[in-house]
Amino acid sequence: MRTILNILLFAFLMFIFNCKPCKESSVSVTEKLIGGEKHLKIPRKISDSMKKGFVNESNKILTTNNIIFKNKYELSLANLAKMLWTPEVDEEKYDEFRIYFTYDNGILSNYPDLVTYDKSICLIYSRELDKREEKKYYAAFSVKSPIEIRLGDFDKLRENYKTIVKYALRSRIDSAKNTNYITIPRDQLSAYYAKITLYNDNNVDKISHVNVCLAEALDYNGFPATKGLDYLKKKNYNPNQLTLIFDAVTTGGNDVEYLSSYDMNSLCPNQCP
Repeated sequence: MRTILNILLFAFLMFIFNCKPCKESSVSVTEKLIGGEKHLKIPRKISDSMKKGFVNESNKILTTNNIIFKNKYELSLANLAKMLWTPEVDEEKYDEFRIYFTYDNGILSNYPDLVTYDKSICLIYSRELDKREEKKYYAAFSVKSPIEIRLGDFDKLRENYKTIVKYALRSRIDSAKNTNYITIPRDQLSAYYAKITLYNDNNVDKISHVNVCLAEALDYNGFPATKGLDYLKKKNYNPNQLTLIFDAVTTGGNDVEYLSSYDMNSLCPNQCP
């Protein structure tokens, strides 16, 4: 009997030993696919510095060049739900979002709910599956409901951003190294929305929207080592490239601390397929 138990114990230990590298390999592949190790909430001090970097530097450059923008793009919970929702089918329809930085110079005048974006930076999202983009584009930030943007118009808006906004910021960061769009895994954004829903089910001052804040990646070497900082370093962001920080805001105008300072992003081009 003891011999049989020893054999079973040996087999169990060998199973654990052999599976460990498999698990590590699987995580490594997943991280590579999404452009780096997963991370969500980062230290408040770092996220504040990232926002301040934009306000103190890129903000001034854009203003000097008469480029309008919002420090905070409001994403209503209804619009976030519409972004995430899709009819359930046998095969997954998408696994990641892209959020593009674009620039309007009159193109959006054909969209009545977007005319206020004239001469402004506009955030536009799309979906992708296995790095293959759906080629449907929507404005959902600081608007009542998502508005589909025609492909030809989107192409012009995207090109405007490259030739006008990135060009204006070239003294801050080389245009080739600045961000064209960010990607966010669907499962991470879904989990974030679920946390907001749970918060609202259990609190009187409910979250009304998410502020999507313009920010800059930093040179993180000057910060004390923390878990959140380690994640950012693994992302290999270029210092000063544009990024976005997500802050959950209540109807009373208060940031919900544990649902703010969220960085779910991979930044492209340096983390693109």
